[in-house]
Amino acid sequence: KVKQLGELRGRAPTLPPDEQQRLSTELAVELQREKAVVMRAEIVRTLSAFSTQQARAAIQLAATDPDPYVRRSACVALSQSPDAD
Repeated sequence: KVKQLGELRGRAPTLPPDEQQRLSTELAVELQREKAVVMRAEIVRTLSAFSTQQARAAIQLAATDPDPYVRRSACVALSQSPDAD
């Protein structure tokens, strides 16, 4: 699963906008359901490769995750976002 997320991260920028929307929505749902900390952090990293509102919203929500590892991944993702303030 980690490998699949890594491959998806690599392909994300080249995907059509509707596919990015669909996948970022699916990943956002998966992020909420996932129990394993390592997987939640990987999903956050993968979401960071998508330039959609759903992805950004899910990453912002992950910044409040109970686990510091996931929160750190979210903060790094947000800081590297093109629209970071």
